[in-house]
Amino acid sequence: RRTPPDVGGLVLVTLFTAAVLLGVDALGPRSVAGAAVAGVVGWLYLRRARHRGNAVLRPRHVVSSPFGPLAWSISLMLTGAVAVATFVPLYVQGGRGAGTAVTAWSVLFFTVGWTSGANASSKVLDRVAESSVVLGGFAISAPAAAVVAGLASADASLWAIFAALTVQGVGVGGATNAALTLLRAVADDDELGRATAAHQFLRNQGITVGAALGGATILLVVGRRIGDIERVRELLAGTAGVTSSAVADAIAAGFTTAAVAGALVIAAGFLPVIALPRHLAPARHRRRGRPPTEPPASAFRHHRPRARTQPLDG
Repeated sequence: RRTPPDVGGLVLVTLFTAAVLLGVDALGPRSVAGAAVAGVVGWLYLRRARHRGNAVLRPRHVVSSPFGPLAWSISLMLTGAVAVATFVPLYVQGGRGAGTAVTAWSVLFFTVGWTSGANASSKVLDRVAESSVVLGGFAISAPAAAVVAGLASADASLWAIFAALTVQGVGVGGATNAALTLLRAVADDDELGRATAAHQFLRNQGITVGAALGGATILLVVGRRIGDIERVRELLAGTAGVTSSAVADAIAAGFTTAAVAGALVIAAGFLPVIALPRHLAPARHRRRGRPPTEPPASAFRHHRPRARTQPLDG
């Protein structure tokens, strides 16, 4: 059905995104202002969108269960994971003084873990509920992020840190892939496109905010320790020479703080999915077109496994 675009909604969504990014771009008083603006704009959007059939993001898909908690939990997971993974090369080169080859390889481990976790989840979803795989992903990724922080704080072997990053990636890949499969299972056919788009929008928000949050945390720590962040900017741009011990220690401390913040954000994402299973049964029954109290005709005769899913993420 042809409908006019929700121009006003697009403007509010854009303002919300800009306010969030400005809030985490440089931690300080501006962060409070950014959070306040984002809260007000978000409230205005939800109030407006409830009365519009062509809303660019329907409140049902970003707030109501099971769609809202599922999307926000994955968004927080990606925020915490990306805040750590994005700046591993900076830590390896600037904080630990590793060479170009090790720095180049350092970006691989989290990606390999993510891909492996996504593929593994596509196999186990034949036998394990999607919500259980999502919860398992959080149970893996949050402790792994904490381990990364602990190892970085102790100046442990880089290969131990890379191993922890790989495990963290496994948890992220498993949870994000299972979340997409779960979304398909509970969304009605006529809303699947909008539900998926809203879910992907919040994922992208998490990735973007995670990169900004990790960088802002590192720069904040470096600035307080040595009073100058230009050396970090040069490292990020690839134009820096030999790094002094003071700068290296500051970068390592900043990365450790970012890893702690990432672990806490991932742990916060665990909270919305704790109560998710109890909201899934009504959604599944509505999707299949029968009352929640009516069991499927074959429920007590045999179990028919789900069709094998393909990896959707990673």
